[in-house]
Amino acid sequence: MRDEVFLYMMPGSKGLNPHELAHKWMKDLGTRPNMSLEVG
Repeated sequence: MRDEVFLYMMPGSKGLNPHELAHKWMKDLGTRPNMSLEVG
């Protein structure tokens, strides 16, 4: 899954499983929408 690989590349991904990381990632995007543009 390309999305999973992308999530693993996100900062702070160490020690987090895909579900925890996805939740953290989505929450971060919710608070900082500009992140999606910078990462992309």
